[in-house]
Amino acid sequence: ARYTVWDTWILTSSISDYEGAITSNLARPSAVSGISWGTIGTGMTESGGIFTFPQTGMWEIVADYMVSSSTAQQYSIGRIEVSADSGSSWQDFAEGGNAAPSNGTYSFRFGGLMDVTNVSTTRIKLSLHVTANWTSGHSLDGSSTYKRSGVEFRRIGDT
Repeated sequence: ARYTVWDTWILTSSISDYEGAITSNLARPSAVSGISWGTIGTGMTESGGIFTFPQTGMWEIVADYMVSSSTAQQYSIGRIEVSADSGSSWQDFAEGGNAAPSNGTYSFRFGGLMDVTNVSTTRIKLSLHVTANWTSGHSLDGSSTYKRSGVEFRRIGDT
């Protein structure tokens, strides 16, 4: 299949002891030691963690989360949330998760294929959710120089 858009966004720095929507630290990755990240077509627009699509079509949306933990037997869940009414209300689109080892790092990937038929009202955001009593000792890992956590948007065809 030929992608008409492939757009990568990364978490540019880690977010510690937090749960909820990811509203900052999102950017397209810059070159790594002279090697540029590839982007195809006109990509997404992002403001305050809310993504807008550049055109209708069938979009594959895949998020990767890397989580570090200093506490065992806790879990984290990542979500891609979607709004059909320009961000007034949100619903879950895809979810993934994993359980924390003791003093370790783990990753998980989640996503799906979305049929975007209205670019003026469709919105996407990422969020992180953790065990109810997990108030400290975890972080969603980011980096300004390479991808640890992030999301890819790939337009693979017409709606």
